[in-house]
Amino acid sequence: MNLWKNYIVKGNERFAADDLDAADTLYRAAKREAESLFETWKDANEAVSALVVTWHNIADLYQRQGDTAAARETLENIHKRMLRKVLATKLSDTRHSALYRGSIETYSALLIHKNCYKDCREISRTNIH
Repeated sequence: MNLWKNYIVKGNERFAADDLDAADTLYRAAKREAESLFETWKDANEAVSALVVTWHNIADLYQRQGDTAAARETLENIHKRMLRKVLATKLSDTRHSALYRGSIETYSALLIHKNCYKDCREISRTNIH
């Protein structure tokens, strides 16, 4: 988890400095680390949070670059992943609540994005097909 945090903190610093190439590299490294944490499930809450935060940071990066469709697609993809995992996990499983919380966070981010960038709908559909 410390390695993931380090990538995110440094990526956020580069993002704030408008060094988007470096931020992208660091966020992608964080994504690899988050994917690993997500699969090993040492702490379900941390693993879900790491994955959600990382994907949301990548979406923010796309948006900063002016690629609204890629930002939306990134948010849609992480939300779909959270939903698939929630549906595949039994209610009695301790991971279920972490996944459910993650699905709410991803849905909220997606709704906010859609509200702010309504004109992206047609662009996003074009990219999906």
